[in-house]
Amino acid sequence: LSWSAVLILLGFLLFTLSKKNWSFRLEWEKCSRLELSFSAGILIIIVITGLIAFVAAPNNWDSMTYHLRRVMHWQQNQSIANYATNIHRQITYTPFAEYIILHLHILIGHDHLDNLVQWFSMVGTIFGVSLITKELGGQRFQQILAATIAATIPIGILEASSTQNDYVATFFVIGFIVFAQKIVKQPTLLFCDLCKREPSFRDFNQSHILCLRLPFWLMADHQTIAAQTTRPLQILMRLRGNFILIEWM
Repeated sequence: LSWSAVLILLGFLLFTLSKKNWSFRLEWEKCSRLELSFSAGILIIIVITGLIAFVAAPNNWDSMTYHLRRVMHWQQNQSIANYATNIHRQITYTPFAEYIILHLHILIGHDHLDNLVQWFSMVGTIFGVSLITKELGGQRFQQILAATIAATIPIGILEASSTQNDYVATFFVIGFIVFAQKIVKQPTLLFCDLCKREPSFRDFNQSHILCLRLPFWLMADHQTIAAQTTRPLQILMRLRGNFILIEWM
């Protein structure tokens, strides 16, 4: 029932987007040949890696010894509790990506969707990098160029069709930076909560990426506090931000 609700929501969002005007198509008509070439290259990478991710079974070393091993143990034990193993990564490393894989694996009964967690994260990361470039003042060509650089990272192309979790962690970092930039331009409590709550996924992703997010978090925290009109509210937001920072650590 819950998955049906998710599909209905996604269908509604797609229908809403399809009813918008045709400005997106008109933008493509204004692109230069170089921009269209870069965009076509990105699309080719996304399509090919997506096909590989769906058709090919997970087969790299990390998937066989760590990522999928823990998923199979959880499914077999019908519990995500720790279990006896001589590979400590299966029970000590953060499990968010594997939780999603577990749901997909149980939902369809095989591993055809396991790799798509990384693939969707790659697609989201590419668009996120383009959005960051736009927030920094980049024009259309700069956005396409930034997305092209993100899409053509060799290790990223390899991992996009695997069950590793580096792209999943990267996706949340990119989302965090986007909301941090939004706070600089529009320091509302909504963007503040979206920005500060994202790091809670750190417990389920890769903890060592904290150092990448910390400068943007401090920037967002300063802008949010500066936007408050009263001194008591500024103090309250400062204490709240410090408690979240301690939780990160």
